[in-house]
This record gives sequence, structure tokens and C-alpha cells, in this order.
Amino acid sequence: MALREAIAAALVATGVVAILIGAPTWMVAVVAAALFAGTATRRHRMQNAVRVAVLGSRAATEALAAQLADRGVTGYNIIGNISAAEDAGADGPPLGSLPDLRTLVEQHAIELLLLAGDVPRLAVFDQLAASCHDLPVRLCELSAFYETRFGHVPVADVNSAWFQCILHPRHRVAPPRSKRVLDVALALVCGLICLPVLLLAALLIRRDGGPALYRQVRIGEGGRPFVMLKLRTMQLLPDSETTWSHADDARVTAVGRLLRSSHVDELPQLINVLRGEMSMVGPRPEQPHYVTYLERVLLFYSRRHQLRPGLTGWAQVRCGYAGSENGTAWKLAHDLYYLRHRSLRLDARILVETCWAAWRTPQFDELFETPFVVARRAQLEIAGESADSPGVAM
Repeated sequence: MALREAIAAALVATGVVAILIGAPTWMVAVVAAALFAGTATRRHRMQNAVRVAVLGSRAATEALAAQLADRGVTGYNIIGNISAAEDAGADGPPLGSLPDLRTLVEQHAIELLLLAGDVPRLAVFDQLAASCHDLPVRLCELSAFYETRFGHVPVADVNSAWFQCILHPRHRVAPPRSKRVLDVALALVCGLICLPVLLLAALLIRRDGGPALYRQVRIGEGGRPFVMLKLRTMQLLPDSETTWSHADDARVTAVGRLLRSSHVDELPQLINVLRGEMSMVGPRPEQPHYVTYLERVLLFYSRRHQLRPGLTGWAQVRCGYAGSENGTAWKLAHDLYYLRHRSLRLDARILVETCWAAWRTPQFDELFETPFVVARRAQLEIAGESADSPGVAM
């Protein structure tokens, strides 16, 4: 949306300047025609937007509408939600209930139904077969819609049944051998190209005091720990004092701040790639004490360990650094997407986006807040359990 607004503003400015400098009439006409075409196209898309209703809660519907607006997607018009039960309860008034599905589809001209994860599947299919088989309405899983339109999984909407996709006979459990060949080749090439930069960075860190390399235990594929290598960017502190980093972290040294902004501090992990402990593309590995906590408060967090951790990943290029529980939940939504859709083609796209994002994206980017990502913290608090993480900076 911001890009389209910027283009429109540039066209307006161009038109004004053209008039002020006495530009030829044809030039002003071209600018005006471009503005009119852009406005007409947008109006046409709004008028012909697919009319959508969510079979599920109002919260799910509002979360979907908010994300469509945030991403600037104009091809869908969210009409409201249809409750699975006749009594709407405290969720607010829906369009209606499932037994009235045919009437609701005809009354609101609904073209697409999105099925949320907490709605009984068989009841929906029975109702569609009994009363809507002759209507031009289509049905799609809400989670599948999120994956297609946004490139992530709505963690709070899926359940264990979602993972049947990775149990399918066509789903490859182990990555193809070509992925390992690509990892080794890229690690060797990148290592040789970046070797002078690494040596210079190591010398600067040594002058700043302390060792150049920082070794830290992380959790890798299958939940197995390994020692991950980084260039040291922080002051030397006991491991017990480690917390999530943030934008104004006082522990980061002057040299470390430069290395972090350029992502040079991650380059020693090319050695981990050559060892087979990491891949070039995959979920970022986390520290053991964070993993223990996050597996308790975030649904399906342990599923990330079905993949070999990566130097970069789908979550990394889409979310940046996860400096909090919410940030980690947001990245988990993207890691699960990668678990289902991983391929060499997607890996190539991620590597290209990584090269671009490394120079244009701040390390601590603003996260899109959505209740459809954060999973279990509220459930723990309702149950009377403590969800606090000792030693973790929120």
C-alpha cells in the first residue's frame, strides 16, 4: 500500500512540475492518464473483490481483515463470520449460524467461505452438501488462505491435524542430496570471498579486548545441541546473564554494533554449514534454555527441530530479529510455512531476499501484531500457571 501511495504521489508531483515549467501538453496528459488509470484500477478491484465469510469466531475474522489491510490486499471483502453454533455467546453477533448457511450465502452474495480450525469439519461438509451444492460458493481452509496470501501459518488457528501434510507419502522427510551439495558449495564460495572481511573484523574485535570468536550452544536438527560460531559483538559476560538482545542493548560493543548492522558477525557459521550442523537456509537455532521455555508457551515450537537450522531462513527475511516472545511466535508462523513448502526453489528465493534484506532492513524491525500468532501464554495464565521466563528480557 505504501509503495502504491508513493508512486501516486510521485506522479502528482511530476504533473505539477510539468505544468509549472510549461511542459508540452502531451506530457501533462500522459501523467493525468496514468493517475486516472491507477485510480480506476483500484476502484475496479474494490468493486469486484471476492466476498468472504469466515466459518469461525469474530476474533479470527477481525484478525484476517486486519492483516489484509496491513498488506494492502484489496481483492477480498470480508463480510463477517458465521458461527458454528446457533448461540453466538460472548463472541459478538455473527452473520448467522451454520444451519442457515444457504440463506446467508444467498443474502450476502458470499463467494468464498474460510473454515477456521475450531469449527467441526464434518458438520460444515454435511451442511454444504445438503443445502449449498448448487450455489457458486467455494470453501477453503483459513490456514491455507493465510499460507497462500501471506506466506505464514496462523499458529493459533491450526491443530495437530495440520501436520498431516508432512505425513503425506509425497512429502520428503529428509532434504534432497542436492540441498547438501548446494550448502557446501555456497559455504565454500562465500567463505573464500568473505575471508578478508572476517580477518579484518577479527583483528578489530581483538583490539577491543577478548576473543574474536564467540561459541554458544544452540539446539539443532532433531533437538540435538551443537556449538554455533559467531564473531563476538558483546562484552564478555557469564552465560547465566544472557538475555534476548534489543535495539539499544548496552552490552553491544562499538565494533559489534557495526558487525551486527552489516550481519558480518554471522559469517563464521559457514563453518557450521560445512560441518553439517547447519544449512544455508532453515530456521534460526535458539539457545537451550529459551527452547525449553518457548516449547511450553508456543504451540508446535518443537516442530522447528524437524529441520536443520539455517544461516538464513524464510522467517529471517520476513521478520528480522526476534527480540521477544511475540517476535519468536511471529517467526514460528513463518518457520512452519517453510516446513511445509520447502524446496530448492524457495531456498533460492530466500537467499536472494537475504542479500537484499541485509542492506535495507533494520535488525530490530517493527512486528505486525496479530492474535492469530501468539499461542499459549493466555491459556497458561487462565490455568493459573506462570508463563514468565526466568532470565529472559521481554
